[in-house]
Amino acid sequence: MAPGEQPAGVLSDSQMAILTAVCDTVVPSVPRDRDPDGLWARKASDLGVDVGAAQLISEIPDPELRGGLLQLIDALGGQGITGAPSQQSREQILRNTALSDPRAAAGVGALVGM
Repeated sequence: MAPGEQPAGVLSDSQMAILTAVCDTVVPSVPRDRDPDGLWARKASDLGVDVGAAQLISEIPDPELRGGLLQLIDALGGQGITGAPSQQSREQILRNTALSDPRAAAGVGALVGM
């Protein structure tokens, strides 16, 4: 799969934006004075992690499990993760979601693990 390309038919554009926000929350850009190669400045989506996670989701053979992850992604979007004003706000959304239900905790853990 080419960089910037997403798996067809699995994630909608809005779900992909939510997944990107989740990935960039887990692996954010970190400002550092000494970063000559820009390593710390790169966030997950700069490295294509969001596209890789979308590919992993699309390859889950169990439709119920895949559907559950997509529902979780939608729920995170409903919590406003894409428009959250800060890194801390996005982290709190993930934390609150994980604390809300054991299945949600497993789903958040799966997304973070990707």
